[in-house]
Amino acid sequence: MTLVKIPVALRRHTGGAARVEASGATVGGCLGSLESRFPMLSGELRDEAGNLLPSVSLYVNGENVLYLSGLETALAEGDELAIVLAIAGGAVCSEWQESRGTGMACSCESSLPCCCRRER
Repeated sequence: MTLVKIPVALRRHTGGAARVEASGATVGGCLGSLESRFPMLSGELRDEAGNLLPSVSLYVNGENVLYLSGLETALAEGDELAIVLAIAGGAVCSEWQESRGTGMACSCESSLPCCCRRER
C-alpha cells in the first residue's frame, strides 16, 4: 500500500482525510485505486484521456514524477505519494472588471489588492 497525501482542496472528496492508503504498482495504478475508492477525485486529477491535469503535480517520496517515469513510476510498499495542486486566484474590484479593455483606469476606493491600484 502507498500512503497518499491529500491536499486541503480535495479533502471534501475523501471525507476530510488528509492521508489515505491506496494500492497500485505504479503511480497511475495508485491513482486509479484512489479514484475507484473516491470517484469524485476523477475529474480533479486527470482528464478524460487519463493524463494529469496541468494544475496537478505528484511527488513520490519527495521527488516529482515528471522527473521519474511519470504515471508509470513504480511504487514500493511504504512509498508516499503527495498530490500537490497549483492554486491561483485573487480578487479585483467590480469597477476594474467593467472597465477592463476600455483603457479607462478604475477610480474606486476599494481596499482590494487589485490591478486597478497600479493603474492610478
